Amino acid sequence: MKKMFFPFVAAALVAPAICAASIRGPESSPLVLFGAQSGRPTEADVVRTLEDAKKAGYSEFIVYPRSGLEYEYMGEEWLQLVGQYLKHAERLGMGIWLYDEFNWPSGSCNGKVAEGHPEFVNTTCAVYAKDDGSFDWRYFKAKPTSANVFDVAAMNRFRELTHEVYEKRFRRYFGTVIKGIFSDEPGSEQWSAQPDKGFATSFRWYPGLEKDYRAETGRDFRADVEAYCRDKSSDKFWEDYTSVMGHAFRRAFADPITAWCDKLGIVSTGHLMDESSPRAAAVCNGLMLHVLKGLSYPAVDEIFTRLAPEKAEWLTFASAQHAIERRGRGGAAELFALGPCDLSFDKMLQMIWFAAMHKVDTYFLSLHHQTSRGFVEKPHYSMFQSPVQPWFFDQAQFHDAAREASEFARKPFKCDVAVRYRERAAGREAATRAKAQMPLVALVRELETRQMSVNLVEEDEGCAEPIVFDFDGETIVANDGTRFGSAEESAEFVAAKCGSIPLAYEGGKLARDVVARRYKDGTIAILNLLDDDRALVLRNGDVNIPFRLAGRAAWLYRPVANDWDISLDRPNRYRIRFLADGTAKIKLDIPMRVRFATCAIPAAAAKLTMDGKPLAGTKPCTFLGFGYDCDYLETEPMELAAGEHVFTCEGREDRGLFLPVLWMEGDFAVSDNNVISPIVDGIVGFCPLASAGLGDFAGSVTYYSEVDVPESAEAIVLGTGRAPASVKLGGRDLGTRLFAPWRYTIPKDMRGKKAKLEITVTTSVRPMFGKESDEVPGALPSNKPGWVKTIAPERGVGLAFAVWEK
Repeated sequence: MKKMFFPFVAAALVAPAICAASIRGPESSPLVLFGAQSGRPTEADVVRTLEDAKKAGYSEFIVYPRSGLEYEYMGEEWLQLVGQYLKHAERLGMGIWLYDEFNWPSGSCNGKVAEGHPEFVNTTCAVYAKDDGSFDWRYFKAKPTSANVFDVAAMNRFRELTHEVYEKRFRRYFGTVIKGIFSDEPGSEQWSAQPDKGFATSFRWYPGLEKDYRAETGRDFRADVEAYCRDKSSDKFWEDYTSVMGHAFRRAFADPITAWCDKLGIVSTGHLMDESSPRAAAVCNGLMLHVLKGLSYPAVDEIFTRLAPEKAEWLTFASAQHAIERRGRGGAAELFALGPCDLSFDKMLQMIWFAAMHKVDTYFLSLHHQTSRGFVEKPHYSMFQSPVQPWFFDQAQFHDAAREASEFARKPFKCDVAVRYRERAAGREAATRAKAQMPLVALVRELETRQMSVNLVEEDEGCAEPIVFDFDGETIVANDGTRFGSAEESAEFVAAKCGSIPLAYEGGKLARDVVARRYKDGTIAILNLLDDDRALVLRNGDVNIPFRLAGRAAWLYRPVANDWDISLDRPNRYRIRFLADGTAKIKLDIPMRVRFATCAIPAAAAKLTMDGKPLAGTKPCTFLGFGYDCDYLETEPMELAAGEHVFTCEGREDRGLFLPVLWMEGDFAVSDNNVISPIVDGIVGFCPLASAGLGDFAGSVTYYSEVDVPESAEAIVLGTGRAPASVKLGGRDLGTRLFAPWRYTIPKDMRGKKAKLEITVTTSVRPMFGKESDEVPGALPSNKPGWVKTIAPERGVGLAFAVWEK
């Protein structure tokens, strides 16, 4: 039988989008040790550290100077230490990440930026009302070791003392051993000065603020501030101030670092401060999304490992996802620093999957403490990713799992709804200490925990999602004008509008406290935010896929192939079902060749016509099979024209389910409204046979495709609608299963190879008798004691899914 194509499933044949390229090879681990340097590390310590890391499966290491380090930061001894890490990493085939500050926040070079340059110190401006109605503007300096990250001149000095020194000293390692440079919380408000009491308002300040404000708005900054001090309802200008600060931050800090990295063939990464709250993010960063996108490899910080739905940093990760997607190279997360140190691997992997579902594909594991001396000053950062952990050298499975998560992080997924992030409004709320605030975090959390994917967008950014939520104060507003008083109401609105979204159900109800992602290549990931195992069902179109979701774990619906060639072991047979008035109709899309079989039992014979002409078999039947060929006659093959054809039946009612008056046979598919379409060469995706127009087909269907068998795959698991199925891989018979579980073990020597996969699903005889059971009055004596109605054929039979299983 030739290959078949079913036009009814053409929508499934969408070519997958190109994934973002990884910054590392597939064999490298995406787990990076955050190496806290303290004490006086020797070259022997460096060798041991890197060799231990490599033995434990790590391929990358970040050299992080922190409290307890006895070398002067950026002094000669420190640079010698960094050089030793680079030299031995090169020897071991490992990668090194640089860190651009001593401790954090980035931007001061451990206080050296402002040495001799008091104008570079972080500054707060406070405005005081005078008795005569005028105002006094006063400027307050933060501690002298701080630096103003909004000031271009200050940040030029910062790069001169750090980045340019590294470039001059280690130029040959950039783009090979050196992967990137990490900036940590550069906008931290801990640098801000505290003004004297009694001010009318205060704000972060940098040289050039007033000039930039006028350039962006056309208005005078001082006039707007003083107008607000006179009348607190004149507060809209704070939105413009927030915008100016965001552009200044990126212009002074992020963009020049990224340009430097681009020149040297590495990535700029790192994270901002207070991303989890719109107000705090605006105070620290201005326009957080805009600033974060200034880095070529945006990052996120989640050091508490909080994944309870009410505590998870939903906005932090949604912001990272936004920046990572727009930059298109991937992104990172700094994880586990406040662990605590007895974090289990399943909890760590749960956090990694949470990050991966927000497009994060590199995971900095903090901290690898070189010595314990850092705890003298910083006692709380207590996670240990070092040989002090008894399990440190037994992490192979952890690296494999992280690789899988990282792979999924780079897959494009389908977003169900867009949410606008009103960063300027958040800045106004923060500056005015307004009681009302936009329910952004609540909305993102509610949508995500209902398994909907969110695309966070900037205020003026375009987006393709059909539903876009915005904010009018505390009210959520959809793009069709519908207004909602709560996040829950908004989520119900999305659910009603997008009922076709594949979702996981628990006990017949929508499963909560899980995160779901539907990827454009057909894969689906479900992450359990709870500790307990759960029995769930994935509803994916017409298919229900039962699965067990382990506590804290991710379950992956990962089809073994996206496209299948398909063949049938026999032509299709379609019962022409007559109504009570003795008529039947079919409609052909195009002309096609068919033949008919008519009942030849004298007691059940009928007079048949097609389009007003007699229709009767003339020779022994050959296509109905055992028990029926002997009682039917078939016609000669004939060409039927496109369009509608009308049949009549006289002398017998077509009432018996198992003794039809008339069958038609040929290479065709039948839609639910009895439209007959041809089967042509091509490919199909996963679908029940009924969805492919073969709901009446009784026989064996073989799906086949060239597949890449994952190294980690131990078995293939099928969903067949409870039909028997056999599997061959590379020509080797993996067996036949008549009942659950439809699980087929993959030979070890086939794992990691490319091979032809053949899956044959065999139906029962029931479909050939038609979709109806007892719709014709009197068809079955269903009211007679001892008789049971014959049910319609199982509509889910076919290859609903085929997934790799570890």
